[in-house]
Amino acid sequence: MRSPFSPIRSVGSGPRRKTQSTDRRRTPRHLPIQLEVLESRQLLSTITEFSSSIAGSTLRPEAITFSGGKIYFTSPNTGQIGVVDTSNPSAGVQSVTNPPSSIAISDITTGANGSIWYSDYGSSVIGRLGQTPVDLPSGTFPARPTSLVAGPDGAMWYTDTANNILGRVDSAGNVNPLTITAHNQIGFNSLTSQIVSAAGQLWFTEYDASGSTPVAAVGAYNPTLNQWVPSIQIPQASGMKPVDIILGSDNSIWVSLVNVTNSNVVTAAELARIDPTTHAVTEFPFAATPDGIPYPYRITTGGDGNIWFADPVQARVYEFDIASHGLTSSPAPATIQNTAGGSPINNPTPKLLAVATGSDGIVWYTDKNGAIGQVIQASQLSIHSQPPTSLNANTPFGLVIYATTSGGVLDTSFNGDATVSLVNNPGGSTLGGTLKVPITNGVATFSGLTLNKAGNGYTLQVSTNGLTSTPPTTAISVSSTVQGATHFVIQAQPPASLNAGTAFSVVVRAVNDAGAVDTTFAGSVSIALASNPGGSTLGGGTFTVAAVQGVATFSGLTLDKAGNGYTLNVTASGLTSATTAAINVIQPATKLVIVSQPSNVTTGSGFSVVVQAVNDAGAVDPTFNGNVTIALAGGAGGLGGTTTVQAVNGVATFGNLTLANAGNSLALVVSSTGLTGTNSTAITAQNPIPPSPVVVSASIVMNPPKKKRGKATFGGFQIVFSSAMDGASLNNGGNYTLRALVQVTQKVGKKKVKSLQPNNVVPFSLQIVNSTTIRLVTTNTKVFKLGGQIKLIGTAPGGLKSSAGGYLGSVGGAVLTFNISKNAKSIAPA
Repeated sequence: MRSPFSPIRSVGSGPRRKTQSTDRRRTPRHLPIQLEVLESRQLLSTITEFSSSIAGSTLRPEAITFSGGKIYFTSPNTGQIGVVDTSNPSAGVQSVTNPPSSIAISDITTGANGSIWYSDYGSSVIGRLGQTPVDLPSGTFPARPTSLVAGPDGAMWYTDTANNILGRVDSAGNVNPLTITAHNQIGFNSLTSQIVSAAGQLWFTEYDASGSTPVAAVGAYNPTLNQWVPSIQIPQASGMKPVDIILGSDNSIWVSLVNVTNSNVVTAAELARIDPTTHAVTEFPFAATPDGIPYPYRITTGGDGNIWFADPVQARVYEFDIASHGLTSSPAPATIQNTAGGSPINNPTPKLLAVATGSDGIVWYTDKNGAIGQVIQASQLSIHSQPPTSLNANTPFGLVIYATTSGGVLDTSFNGDATVSLVNNPGGSTLGGTLKVPITNGVATFSGLTLNKAGNGYTLQVSTNGLTSTPPTTAISVSSTVQGATHFVIQAQPPASLNAGTAFSVVVRAVNDAGAVDTTFAGSVSIALASNPGGSTLGGGTFTVAAVQGVATFSGLTLDKAGNGYTLNVTASGLTSATTAAINVIQPATKLVIVSQPSNVTTGSGFSVVVQAVNDAGAVDPTFNGNVTIALAGGAGGLGGTTTVQAVNGVATFGNLTLANAGNSLALVVSSTGLTGTNSTAITAQNPIPPSPVVVSASIVMNPPKKKRGKATFGGFQIVFSSAMDGASLNNGGNYTLRALVQVTQKVGKKKVKSLQPNNVVPFSLQIVNSTTIRLVTTNTKVFKLGGQIKLIGTAPGGLKSSAGGYLGSVGGAVLTFNISKNAKSIAPA
């Protein structure tokens, strides 16, 4: 498989092979064609990318196929084939296989009995997982297998673009190469060949750029009859190369063609449909979008029967409707799901390549940045749970909606808002209740809907983002007879938790046995404590009110003591009472406490502090959402970051705070209006330690040759650092000495012996070459005649240091150590 992100490699060792005669260029059949320019619209889909990293290695997927509910993909950068479970792509790559001698895996496909086959462009082999690869015979050039497909005869077929060969490999590994151009076909010039099995024949793309006008065509071969179909030219595709070929859901042959510059700018592109019987050609050129002309690099037939492709230039997924000829698209996501856990992986420039459809009808694609993409399109809304076929006026009812693919599969990644409305309204009713609800994981649930007038044949429909439930709901018959109220239901519960003394409300409905509100009920309704764990007094409001059209509202109620599990009971004469959900009453916060803080920080580096608002018992007040401020104790300056934040459920988190100044026993103080503040424990702030410069190289410095003898002598050495050195340090001049192993001559008995003596002091003067380079020079030209080790000793205050402040050493200490060869031929850091 050729990636659009890298140049196409030439094949063989010689020039590109031309077609064998000019007559063969003219053999394509010129058939009737139709043209329709397409414009792109927005695709309604959910796209997710899953990381293909495994064991610290990033696999970069290119070609893709399916077998046994798993995705098999090629990773040319690692020479491997990876496996992902389609039912659980979030688990990431399940396993990898290393095919023998893999150099440049170009395609992968599924053969008989679910076997996985691959072509290796670099090794000139066709392989099957678990089997020994099959070496392909060479033609004029070494075999270069590209596209693979399982043929109608059960064998595996391949295209060899270097030698214009359509080849066959049977299950026993026997190879039968067929030279295409020997059968009056145009051939595979320019490496564009793809292959597909359809209607008992093998269909392949062809391209010839040898003439003044490039020719794109499709050829076919019937392996049963050993019969070749003459090339079918695509006349209006002049200049465009065919890049892929598939069998469509309409049993037509579909070809994608494109003209793209070396800088990946698409100048023309289209889809072409070929009738496999009449060979009539219909073309669908693409119009330019704001992002450019779409690039149909690889195409597939989706589960909905339409043609899909992943655009490698625009990083968008496109769908072509084969009936309406509409073109829609969605961008690939800018993040990759981290299958190893943790935060999503940023992917601002996806590199989409192959696209294929699984057995479940879901479209998948590869992203060369290290991901497998999944495209789930919610193409319809379906009624999963119907409303009742008959009910009384104002009786609440519900329904459940699923967002599904065209194959009826629930799209669990679809989220949005769903709105229900009346389609057929025979009684002029008003649809009541909550008419807009969220769709979560593809499911929307409506409850408490009502119809207030009698009538037969009410129907409802649900819509979202251009999708509408089809067909609408089953018919509903509404009766005007309303049974009188028999019991109460709580319509609006009190809050689950609140502070003592905080006002709250309760709303109840008087309903009949069918759950419909009795709008005629206007009796007195009372509310009282049912459970009183804290010995509280119910106050702050009116405890007996008159119902209005069957609804009673109690407002301004209060509970004055802390406790968990308060409940209220609502009663009326002749009706069954109702009890509220439990209420937890807490004492409000009185003070702040710091629950998380550092003890040591580096100036300029971020740190965090977590503060809780608690009551006198030390319990967090989840109702506190006030502002909390943090500062340095004593009014000192230098605290950076966001120093005032709003508490959430009684907790205030200060993230990315910084201290500008170093110091010991620093304290932070937190405060909030109405609460007692507090100080942190002691914090030590230290300045960061500057990095020490690194010696890049050292070299010998030679004195110029003397005029009389013309011989250079040792003059010292030069040091180059990785960063600029501090000027003040360098300007200390000659305050440096060198301790070295020095050659001396000693008398031993009657003989004179030369030897190395350690720790002789040799004075050096320092010269500044530039900000990163110093030169140490000496007049002692023989000190390194035998070689040895040298140590630079600094006598200036502070020693040598970089402009960032990092020291190489201190006064009196060994700053630098080097090894020097005999006669000072070379020097290197020790």
